[in-house]
Amino acid sequence: MQQLIEADPETFGIASAQFLLFAVVAVFLIIAVREKRLMAPVLCVLNLCFLSFFAMSVDSLLVLLSLLAMTFALGEVKARFPDRLPDLAWALVVVGLWALLFLVKDPDLFAPLNPFFHFPVSIIGISYLIFRSINYILDVEILEKRSPLTFLNFMIFWPTLIAGPIERFDNFTHDYHGRSAYSGADVLPLLHRIANGFIKKFVVADNLAPWGIFQVGSDPGYGSAILAAAILIQLFVIYMDFSGYCDIMIGLAGLMGFKLIENFDRPFSANNLQAFWSRWHISLTSFIRDYVFTPLSRFVLPRLHRNMHFGFHLANYFLTMMLIALWHDTTWGFLVFGLMHGAVMVLIQVRKRYLPNLWNQDSLISINTGRVLTYCFVSCSATLWFFGVTGSLAIFARVLELN
Repeated sequence: MQQLIEADPETFGIASAQFLLFAVVAVFLIIAVREKRLMAPVLCVLNLCFLSFFAMSVDSLLVLLSLLAMTFALGEVKARFPDRLPDLAWALVVVGLWALLFLVKDPDLFAPLNPFFHFPVSIIGISYLIFRSINYILDVEILEKRSPLTFLNFMIFWPTLIAGPIERFDNFTHDYHGRSAYSGADVLPLLHRIANGFIKKFVVADNLAPWGIFQVGSDPGYGSAILAAAILIQLFVIYMDFSGYCDIMIGLAGLMGFKLIENFDRPFSANNLQAFWSRWHISLTSFIRDYVFTPLSRFVLPRLHRNMHFGFHLANYFLTMMLIALWHDTTWGFLVFGLMHGAVMVLIQVRKRYLPNLWNQDSLISINTGRVLTYCFVSCSATLWFFGVTGSLAIFARVLELN
C-alpha cells in the first residue's frame, strides 16, 4: 500500500491551500524566468522548498543526502572511467539500490540485521528517487550536459517527487536545457487537464472510495452482493485517484515547460494481463522492462543453450511481476499478488507459443470477454494489497457465502 499512501492527499496536501499557492507561485516563477542560466537555480530553490514541506528526521535527511551524493559520484566514476569496472560491478550496484529500497521501506524486513530496523527513516518519494538513481548511473555515459545542479533538479523535481511518473534524465534535460521562450498556446489544454485531474481524484475517487472493498470489506455487516460490487469498484477508484494525481502533475509540469511521461493509456481496454501492465503505471513497467527485463535477457541468453531460451523468457516475465509487486510493498499480500500475476504472465506466453489458435482473439466477443476477465482478475487480486492473504480469503468466503 506504500504507493497509495504516498499519493494520499492528507500526506502531502495536494488539495490544501498551501500546495495550491506553491504550485501557482512555482509555475509563474518558471514562466517569468527568461534567462536559461537563471532557470536552474530558481527551479532548485523551488524543489528544495517543496521538499521542505515534508518534515524529515536528521537520520532521514542524512540518508537522502548520502543517496544523492553516492549516485552522482558513481555516475562520475562510470562516465570518466567507463572500462575501469566490469558490467557485473554495476549490476551489483543496481542490486544494492534495490536492496536499499526494500530495507528502507520495510524496517522489519530481515530484522534485526536491517539497519533501518534500529534507525528507521522516512523519505518522501524514496521509490522514485531510487529508480532515478538507477537510471542516472546506468545511462550516465550517454547523458549530455550533466552537472551537479542539473542532477539535483532531476532527482528532486517537485512535480514527480511524490508519486511519479518515474522520470528519466534524458527526457528531463531535453526540456530543462531546451526550453524556448514560453508560449501560451497550450495553456488551456494544460489547465483543462489539471481540472480533470482534480475532478477524477477529489470528486470521483474520493466519493466512490467509501464503496470500495478497502473500506467495505472491514465491515462484517455487508452481504455478498455488496462485497462483490465493492471488489469491482475498488480498481476503478484506484485508477481515478492515481491517474487524477498524474494529470494534475503532468499539467503543472507542462505549464513550466516540462513534458512528463504518460502513466496510463486506457488500461481497462486491455484484453489480457500483459496488455494491462503495458497500459497501467507505464513509467514503472517501462522502467522494469528497460532496466531489468532487457538487460537480464542480453546478459543471460547468449550464455544459454537455445533450447533454454523460452524457459528463461518465462522466468524473466515472472521476476518482472514479482519486482513490480514488491516495489509497492514487501508484504505477504503483495508477494502473493506478484506470484498470481507472474503465473498468469507465464501462462500467456505459453499460450502464445504453443496454442496461438486457441481462440479468435480478434473477434469482438473475445476482445470484450478478455477485457472483463482481466478487469475482474486484477480487481480480485488487488484485495491482497490491503487485506493480505488471510483477510482476502475471508472476504471471498463471505462473497461466496461460505461462512
